[in-house]
Amino acid sequence: MYPNICHIYGPFYVNCYGIAIVIGLLVFNFLIQKNDVFKKLITTEQFKNVLFYTIIAGIIGGRILWVITDWNSISNFREIFEFWQPGYSSLGTLIAVLIYTPIYLKKINVPVIRFLDIVAVYIPLLHAIARIGCFLAGCCHGIVTDSIFGIIYTHPDTAIPDYLKFTKIHPTQLYSSLSLLLIFVFMYFVLQKKLTKPGQLLSAYLMLASCERFFNDFLRSGREFITSSNILSLDQYIALGIFVFGLLIWKFSTNPNKIPNLKKRLDS
Repeated sequence: MYPNICHIYGPFYVNCYGIAIVIGLLVFNFLIQKNDVFKKLITTEQFKNVLFYTIIAGIIGGRILWVITDWNSISNFREIFEFWQPGYSSLGTLIAVLIYTPIYLKKINVPVIRFLDIVAVYIPLLHAIARIGCFLAGCCHGIVTDSIFGIIYTHPDTAIPDYLKFTKIHPTQLYSSLSLLLIFVFMYFVLQKKLTKPGQLLSAYLMLASCERFFNDFLRSGREFITSSNILSLDQYIALGIFVFGLLIWKFSTNPNKIPNLKKRLDS
């Protein structure tokens, strides 16, 4: 794998990781703009602003959680602020987006839940494409394996630590990419037609995406643990928290009358 395509200046490169994210964003933007319901909720100009500011929030959130969960892999303080380098937590990005986006949507008077329901259908595809960038860069890699699916990194510029280069490891990035692609297909062709109550599609995405990360993490290298059991990693506990949050959204969206004014808020 060749993570860097060409050199720009100093530490800056055009890299496969960044290009994969850009491609994912372009595909996401193209598909969601073709959604007739989405076009009635928000103007093109408003969506450009939402996308721009949400990307910034996602980058910051993803970087912060990566720093927290992969602190031992950081060799110097400067690496924390090298945003052009691989080193992001998809869970951190998701959490930051879930916090920031509703606030901004409320500010511009766009129906929050209905907007997020539609976005939730297409986000897994964006994430699946971005994971290919992780694979090319060598970040988010797996543990040593003898499996026929194992791959070997040899390029010196990949994010693979030296002790794992020239060693067969699980391509967890590709496992994740395939899982997310299947989630997108399932949500686009099945759930989108069956789940009609506000919040249900968002809930389904959160639960499916958190399950993908939870089970994939068992094969990932460099896991950080917060208990002596060394069974579940910090990322897996976060994934469980996101799953519970998605489950609560499902419960409230299915029975909105249990909470005063919730239905009105969901439909606003």
